[in-house]
Formats: sequence, C-alpha cells, structure tokens
Amino acid sequence: MKADNCMIRYYYDHGRRLDEPEEKQGLTEEEETAKAAGVLDAGGIVCVQGESAYYLVCRADVPGAVRQLRVLKQSFYRPFAIAYADGGAAAADFPMTQEERRTLEDPPHPIVLIPVPAAAGSSSDPVRLSFPEQGVCLAPGPLPRKLAESCGPLVITSANRWHENTPQDEEAVSEWMLTASMTAGFTLMDSALVLLGTSAGFGQTAEQSVMRIVKGFRQVLRRAAGLTDRPITLADGPREDYFAAGSDEDTAFLYTRGNQAYLSRNYGSLRRAEAAEAYGRELKVARARLALYPDHCVADYSSQSVSAAITAYEAGNAGRGIPFVRIQHEEAHAASVLMEKDPYTPAVAAVFDNAHPGTDGSLWGMDFFSISHGTMVREAGLFPRELIGDGPLPGSAVTLACSYLSDCDVRSVLRETGAGEYIMEKNFRSRIAGMTWTDKKASDLVYAAVLHKINTVRSSSLGALLFSAAAILGEEKEVHYPLEALDILDRLAAGAKASVPLEIRIAQDEDGRPLGNAAPLFDRIVDGLIAGESRADLAAGIFPAIAGYAAQTIQILRKRTGVDRVILAGGLLANRRLLSAILDALEKDGIRPDINEIVPPGDQGIALGQAYGLPGVF
Repeated sequence: MKADNCMIRYYYDHGRRLDEPEEKQGLTEEEETAKAAGVLDAGGIVCVQGESAYYLVCRADVPGAVRQLRVLKQSFYRPFAIAYADGGAAAADFPMTQEERRTLEDPPHPIVLIPVPAAAGSSSDPVRLSFPEQGVCLAPGPLPRKLAESCGPLVITSANRWHENTPQDEEAVSEWMLTASMTAGFTLMDSALVLLGTSAGFGQTAEQSVMRIVKGFRQVLRRAAGLTDRPITLADGPREDYFAAGSDEDTAFLYTRGNQAYLSRNYGSLRRAEAAEAYGRELKVARARLALYPDHCVADYSSQSVSAAITAYEAGNAGRGIPFVRIQHEEAHAASVLMEKDPYTPAVAAVFDNAHPGTDGSLWGMDFFSISHGTMVREAGLFPRELIGDGPLPGSAVTLACSYLSDCDVRSVLRETGAGEYIMEKNFRSRIAGMTWTDKKASDLVYAAVLHKINTVRSSSLGALLFSAAAILGEEKEVHYPLEALDILDRLAAGAKASVPLEIRIAQDEDGRPLGNAAPLFDRIVDGLIAGESRADLAAGIFPAIAGYAAQTIQILRKRTGVDRVILAGGLLANRRLLSAILDALEKDGIRPDINEIVPPGDQGIALGQAYGLPGVF
C-alpha cells in the first residue's frame, strides 16, 4: 500500500548529525515501519507521530538508548512510560488488577501507573529509576503500535522537555529535534534520531492522560488526550456560566454552561512566556467554538497571580464589564471535589498541598475546613513556622530545612505555650551544625533570621515539611517542587526494613483550633540520624505520621461539627504512598472519603473548584 504522505527525516545518523535532513518520500507504510524498526533495533531513537502528539520512542531493553533519551528530554528524575502493542503483553510483564487492565484498554487508553516491587527497579535501571510505580500504556496510534508489534515494548515520552509545550506540527517538532540533539551532543553513541509520520500535524496537541487505581479509587493525574475533549458533567451545575482561570502552576482554564464544564489541557507554568501565549491563544479558540459568555470570572487568591491578570482581562473582554473574584487556593482544591461529587451535603475537608497565600496573611498548605451552605471555614492546620523566603517554592531546600528546624528550636527556647509548645532536651541548633548537609556559618545566619523574623514568612504548609524532610533524609540541596520531595522520601521508604514511629502532635491554640506540631517528628529524625539509624526507616515513618495526624484532626472536627462526610483534596495526594496511608488511617475509623476522580488532585483541577460557592451557583 502506497502512503503518499509518509515520510522519514533523519536528523542524526550513526555518529554524525545531518545539517540538511535527508527526506524519504513515496514509501509504503510497511517500508516506513521497517526502516524505523531498523533504527530502533540498532539502538536509535525515533520521533513518531501519535494520535494527538509527537512521541520519542526507543527500545525498552536497550539501556544506552534510554539514557540517551533522558539526555535528549533533559528528564532525569521521573520514570519513563513503557508502551505495548496490546494489553495482554503489558499484563504479562506487569501483573495488574482487573480494574487496572480495564483502565489500560478502555478509551482514552491512558498511561496507567502500576505499583512495582522495590527490587524491580534500581538506580541503574534507566527506565524506572527505583520509583515505586511504573507507567504502562498501549501505543498511542497506528504508527507507534506497529513499531511496538515489530520491536517489542518501547519507552515512550512526548517530544518536548519538562514544562515545554508539545510541538503542534512537523516544522515545530523538526526544529525542536535539531535543537535538542545538538544540545544533547549525540556523538557519544552510534545511534539515529528520525521523524516518522505525516506532515499533517494536529488540530490540538495533547499528551496521553495518566491514571491510577488506589484502593478502589480511580485517580486522574493528567487530564489530556481523550479526556480534554469531553465535557465534565457536574454533580449539580451552576445556574449561571463561569470562567475559571486556574492557578499559575500546572494551569488549566475552565468554562461552565449549566451542568457541563469544559476543562482545558495543562499548560504548565504561566510564568513562562510560551505557556502564557498558548493559554491565551487556546482560550480565545475555546470561547469562540463554544460560544461562551460567562456571567462570573474567577481567579486564584494570590495577589501576584498571572492567572488573575488574565481573568481581569477576560472579564472586561466579555463586553459587560463582569467583575471577577478570587478564591483561596486550598479552598478551591476542596471545592473541586464538591463539584465532582455533591456540592450540598456538609463536609469536613482536609487539603494536602504546597504553600499558598491564605486569607490570614500566612502561607497555607495543610488545612482542614468545615463546609456547609456554600461556605468554608478553616478549622485547623499545622502550627505556623517562620521560614526563610516569601513564596511557595524554596530557593534552597537546605535553607528551608534549616529555617524549619531553627523555628522549632526557637519555639522551644522561648518556652511558648499552647499549640507550639514542645520542649527538647537538646536543641536543634547545636545538632544541625554537626550534620553533613549543613554549613555552620550559614545555619547560624538562618537561625538568627528566624529568631528575629527577618526575611521570613509564616507558613503552615505540608510542602515545607516535606521539603525539609527531603533535604535532611535525602541530603538533597535542591528540591524543585513538593511532589519531588515526596518522591525522594518515597524512594527512601521503599527500602525500609522497619518504619520508625514518628509523631505530629496535636494541641489547641488560644482560639481552640487544633494545630499539628511537627517539632516532635523532626526531633526524632535528627536524633535518629545522629544515632546512625536507617534513613529509609526514618523516611518510612513520615507517611503514617502525616496520615495519623490527619485522621486524628478529622475525627476532632467531625465531633465538633456533627458532620460525617469527609473530603480529601490537594496536589500532594498524587503520591500513592501518602494517599494510601491516609485512606488506611481513615478506614480504621470507618471512613471512606470523597476524592477527585474526574479532574487531577493537582493544580490542573483547581479551576473546577473555583466555580464553586459564588453568587448564583446554588
């Protein structure tokens, strides 16, 4: 069969980069597949056109090609997905539950994260990198499927770098491939990088969706191909139409019309010019295609939010001067679950997230709310700490950890009463100075800044706790985002022989709110490290400590409010080990909570929650 629009472009061939790509036209589909399979069998990388995006693939059993693919992608911290021609082949390599296999094989054919034993991967395995989960999928489209049939399981990843938009056409992906191959310096191996497919491009690019099954819950971790073109049917939709702008990180916008919500793809950080440009361009297209004219516009609460600026413009662009309102970030996470499930029944909500500005002037990120009659009241959280920095992401994980431990020490030295009270026999300051990951002079400066509250911000974020634990136990100087901190602790915990009991102690503040004090947890961790205890055993104790604290606080609030319904929300629930620990702790109390199952628990799903609780919703 002749395929007039088939083509192969060689961009790198056996030790030398081709400045003028050689174009092969007039091949049959069989010839085209055979040539690409030959490249893969020789240890090369192929850029292949899928159903809605361009993908980079190589053979999963050729470690050199996988490592080279990591260099090309500049992706060194996440496992790659493995693509199969059919579900039977995938199930043979990765034993999966019936629900996992059904999720894998049913549309939209997502990447499914399957738990794997710690021994199944190692730091020398370029595919898995010792992660406790492996992404498995069916090859996305006819061309990738043919290659998987010919060559066996393939490592597959989108043709873009971390936080870059995916190329939309042949010209864009060709330019990216040339730039990426030159940056990677592919003279180290005898390999080839080719582009395989048509020149047609896509109407709208979308990577594969990502899902997992956890204790009977189906989580959507990335809502993309096969899902973004489907409207979300709300539990009970607003009477008026909404535009919600999402957050600035992992952002997505949303329109509602009646009980239908239209959620866009994830654009990454709006602080990147190309992401903001794509966001604005596709927002105009969506508004025109759906003929939507919102009655309300909603944005994130942060005063420095880029999405809020876009929302203000959108409100004015609607032609009626519609004002916009801001919804606090963690409240929007909780509300997204309400919009999926049931917006009317009162609930107690626990939100596990990174740091975001709260309505009291501090940073929130581990919050418990009572929800009733469309209103939310923050009832509890972690004890706020004075931490170095003024934003949600730390400049240095070590500095953040030093400031967290220093604040614990300061509170102990000052003998503060109430929720922050915790007296240590040995202070953190002297113990920090003797640890390998700190510098005594720097730690003394941090201690002084925390003591006198210079360049600090009050934060009750779970993200800050996890950043600090990752820096201490993983000896990581730089941790870029909270899920990376969780991944570091998760990988350590996977090698634990016996979890060390750790505690987040609950006490009431002067207003009667239960606050969680993490000083006992860090006191035990530091003592354990000095005594030579296993870092893996200490890391394994963090997950049940957070889960036990959350379950205990939820029980306190259920008794106070008389509300039985429980909601779990927030981006940190994307970590399987943490979510499983929390579900186990609640199950002991006979609680099965509501969680996000239609939109991601992270910031891609926050726009759904922003359309909750405003005038005209109920």
